[in-house]
Amino acid sequence: GGGRYSIFGNNLVRGGKGIMGDHSEIYQFTPSTGQIETPYSRVLAQANMATSSGGRLRILDNGDAFIEQTDGERLMRISRDQVRWEYTNVISENTKGEKTTGSLNWSRYLPRDRFDVHWLETLSCE
Repeated sequence: GGGRYSIFGNNLVRGGKGIMGDHSEIYQFTPSTGQIETPYSRVLAQANMATSSGGRLRILDNGDAFIEQTDGERLMRISRDQVRWEYTNVISENTKGEKTTGSLNWSRYLPRDRFDVHWLETLSCE
Protein backbone atom coordinates (compact mmCIF):
# COMPACT_ATOMS: atom_id res chain seq x y z
CA GLY A 1 0.00 0.00 0.00
CA GLY A 2 0.88 3.66 -0.25
CA GLY A 3 2.97 3.16 -3.38
CA ARG A 4 5.42 0.81 -1.64
CA TYR A 5 6.55 -2.54 -2.95
CA SER A 6 7.51 -5.50 -0.78
CA ILE A 7 9.99 -7.86 -2.39
CA PHE A 8 11.07 -11.26 -1.09
CA GLY A 9 14.76 -11.69 -1.86
CA ASN A 10 16.48 -15.05 -1.67
CA ASN A 11 19.77 -13.14 -1.75
CA LEU A 12 21.13 -15.79 -4.06
CA VAL A 13 24.30 -14.74 -5.84
CA ARG A 14 24.47 -15.86 -9.46
CA GLY A 15 27.11 -18.33 -10.43
CA GLY A 16 26.43 -20.81 -7.64
CA LYS A 17 28.12 -18.76 -4.93
CA GLY A 18 25.26 -19.37 -2.49
CA ILE A 19 23.21 -17.03 -0.37
CA MET A 20 24.64 -13.58 0.23
CA GLY A 21 24.72 -13.16 3.98
CA ASP A 22 23.07 -15.68 6.25
CA HIS A 23 19.37 -15.30 5.44
CA SER A 24 16.78 -14.36 2.85
CA GLU A 25 15.44 -10.82 3.09
CA ILE A 26 12.27 -8.75 2.74
CA TYR A 27 12.95 -5.48 0.94
CA GLN A 28 10.46 -2.64 1.05
CA PHE A 29 10.92 -0.14 -1.77
CA THR A 30 9.31 3.30 -2.05
CA PRO A 31 9.65 4.48 -5.69
CA SER A 32 8.79 8.11 -4.95
CA THR A 33 11.81 8.47 -2.65
CA GLY A 34 14.03 5.62 -3.87
CA GLN A 35 14.23 4.41 -0.27
CA ILE A 36 14.85 0.71 0.41
CA GLU A 37 14.24 -0.70 3.89
CA THR A 38 14.70 -4.16 5.43
CA PRO A 39 12.48 -3.94 8.54
CA TYR A 40 12.27 -7.73 9.15
CA SER A 41 15.99 -8.49 8.80
CA ARG A 42 16.75 -9.18 12.47
CA VAL A 43 13.81 -11.59 12.87
CA LEU A 44 14.64 -13.42 9.63
CA ALA A 45 18.25 -13.87 10.73
CA GLN A 46 17.24 -15.14 14.19
CA ALA A 47 14.79 -17.59 12.62
CA ASN A 48 17.44 -18.87 10.18
CA MET A 49 15.06 -18.14 7.31
CA ALA A 50 16.96 -18.93 4.13
CA THR A 51 15.62 -20.35 0.90
CA SER A 52 17.78 -20.32 -2.19
CA SER A 53 15.41 -21.29 -4.98
CA GLY A 54 11.89 -20.33 -3.98
CA GLY A 55 9.71 -18.48 -1.54
CA ARG A 56 6.60 -16.36 -1.20
CA LEU A 57 5.75 -13.26 0.76
CA ARG A 58 2.59 -11.44 1.72
CA ILE A 59 2.57 -8.36 3.92
CA LEU A 60 -0.60 -8.51 6.01
CA ASP A 61 -2.82 -5.57 6.88
CA ASN A 62 -1.27 -5.20 10.36
CA GLY A 63 2.30 -5.16 8.96
CA ASP A 64 3.13 -8.79 9.76
CA ALA A 65 4.74 -10.86 7.01
CA PHE A 66 3.60 -14.32 5.92
CA ILE A 67 6.46 -16.24 4.31
CA GLU A 68 6.77 -19.57 2.58
CA GLN A 69 10.31 -20.93 2.95
CA THR A 70 9.96 -23.26 -0.02
CA ASP A 71 13.33 -25.02 0.32
CA GLY A 72 12.79 -25.58 4.04
CA GLU A 73 9.19 -26.79 3.82
CA ARG A 74 8.28 -24.09 6.37
CA LEU A 75 5.66 -21.36 6.70
CA MET A 76 6.15 -18.41 9.04
CA ARG A 77 4.27 -15.39 10.23
CA ILE A 78 6.53 -12.71 11.63
CA SER A 79 6.26 -9.18 12.93
CA ARG A 80 9.14 -6.73 12.83
CA ASP A 81 10.04 -7.93 16.33
CA GLN A 82 9.37 -11.67 16.55
CA VAL A 83 8.25 -14.91 14.98
CA ARG A 84 4.53 -15.16 15.72
CA TRP A 85 4.23 -18.78 14.56
CA GLU A 86 5.81 -21.26 12.21
CA TYR A 87 4.79 -24.53 10.62
CA THR A 88 7.07 -27.17 9.10
CA ASN A 89 5.43 -29.84 6.98
CA VAL A 90 6.82 -32.85 8.87
CA ILE A 91 5.64 -36.16 7.40
CA SER A 92 7.46 -38.54 9.73
CA GLU A 93 10.30 -38.83 12.23
CA ASN A 94 12.69 -41.77 12.43
CA THR A 95 14.18 -43.35 15.56
CA LYS A 96 17.17 -40.98 15.40
CA GLY A 97 14.87 -37.97 15.57
CA GLU A 98 15.53 -37.04 11.94
CA LYS A 99 12.47 -35.57 10.26
CA THR A 100 11.17 -36.21 6.78
CA THR A 101 9.39 -33.17 5.42
CA GLY A 102 6.97 -32.69 2.57
CA SER A 103 7.08 -29.97 -0.03
CA LEU A 104 5.17 -26.70 0.33
CA ASN A 105 4.54 -24.68 -2.81
CA TRP A 106 2.50 -21.56 -3.50
CA SER A 107 1.03 -21.39 0.02
CA ARG A 108 -1.46 -18.64 0.79
CA TYR A 109 -2.52 -16.77 3.91
CA LEU A 110 -6.26 -16.19 3.91
CA PRO A 111 -7.52 -13.62 6.42
CA ARG A 112 -10.79 -14.32 8.24
CA ASP A 113 -12.61 -11.48 6.47
CA ARG A 114 -12.04 -13.10 3.05
CA PHE A 115 -14.21 -16.18 3.67
CA ASP A 116 -16.60 -17.63 6.25
CA VAL A 117 -14.72 -19.41 9.03
CA HIS A 118 -17.43 -19.40 11.70
CA TRP A 119 -17.76 -23.19 11.37
CA LEU A 120 -14.21 -23.50 12.78
CA GLU A 121 -15.46 -22.27 16.15
CA THR A 122 -17.79 -25.27 16.45
CA LEU A 123 -15.04 -27.88 15.97
CA SER A 124 -13.72 -29.90 18.88
CA CYS A 125 -10.49 -31.91 19.02
CA GLU A 126 -11.65 -34.10 21.88
